[in-house]
Amino acid sequence: MLHLKLNICNPLRMKKNIEKTINLDLVRVDGNAFAIMGAFSKQAKREGWTKEEIECILDEARSSNYEHLIATIANHCEVNEGEDLIIDFD
Repeated sequence: MLHLKLNICNPLRMKKNIEKTINLDLVRVDGNAFAIMGAFSKQAKREGWTKEEIECILDEARSSNYEHLIATIANHCEVNEGEDLIIDFD
């Protein structure tokens, strides 16, 4: 039996545009691509994003080079100074 896992960002399907942002200051995150993706994922989970939404952003971020990764994740981050910013580097 063949099992296919279709991602909501699969280009063969209608692309889902996620307009949400998280409270994350990327300046405070290690510049390593895995650290950036990890920090994004943890904060998005804390803010109630679904697993599918997070994976959609991460899949797009990983689809090209480092600059694309940074730009993709930065498009979904903004610092809300009135809220407590949680940064967990573990």
